[in-house]
Amino acid sequence: MAKIQNIKAIILDKDGVFVDFHSLWMRIIAYRAQLIAEKASNTSEMLVAIRAACIRAMGIDEELETIDAYGPCSLPADHVRTSLATALFLTKNSTEGDFTFKEAFSIVDQSMKEGFEALNVVDLSQALEGSLEKIKDIKASGFELAVYTSDSLENTKATLDKFEIAGNFSQIAAGEFKTSKNYSELCAKLNLKAEETLLVTDSPNDIKAAKESGAKAILVLSGIVDQSSNLSNLNADMIIDSLADLNLDLIENSKKKALA
Repeated sequence: MAKIQNIKAIILDKDGVFVDFHSLWMRIIAYRAQLIAEKASNTSEMLVAIRAACIRAMGIDEELETIDAYGPCSLPADHVRTSLATALFLTKNSTEGDFTFKEAFSIVDQSMKEGFEALNVVDLSQALEGSLEKIKDIKASGFELAVYTSDSLENTKATLDKFEIAGNFSQIAAGEFKTSKNYSELCAKLNLKAEETLLVTDSPNDIKAAKESGAKAILVLSGIVDQSSNLSNLNADMIIDSLADLNLDLIENSKKKALA
């Protein structure tokens, strides 16, 4: 396997890379969908229909236990909010024509707030096996580290503190839909060109943002993309099972080389 060259910083997505996406977000999504359905339903049939619609709107197939890698699960909260409100409106309005989008957004907002209060994201976060040790190895090897996530900055900082790895990261970009523009802005904060960075992520959207910026990208199969997905067209420079499997010998550390 060829080396990935000219790298000074390794940039990590959070959920699915060093936080176990499935143990965290699958539980939160199911709980949130149940809250929405309970608030919006006046029959058991409507409750079942709304819950199922909200789950589908998040790109989750409960029967097959699969997640749409391009769906709202990997997007910021405002995209999630819109997807859930749309699913609620379409389902309820089909039988109650006076039900409005405004009402749908109100119910979704209440449910998201109650859901996050009942199920604390940071408390529920679990590190993927071997990921925290690998983060420390990356830092010890002389690479700069940054986080690139759609989750909120508050959650991200609290998660890094919980795992006692905050000191390994020099920058955090959080809370936005990922694009080549904000990836390049993160690189600028690191005082690096995008070509000098390597993104490690579980998301095809992230790979697109990084590659359009000129960066290299590694896909991990520990999050929303797995072996059953079509991996051939994702344009990743490398595909590995998890962050713990990242072979640092295959990444040329040009920062360390320049200091030698």
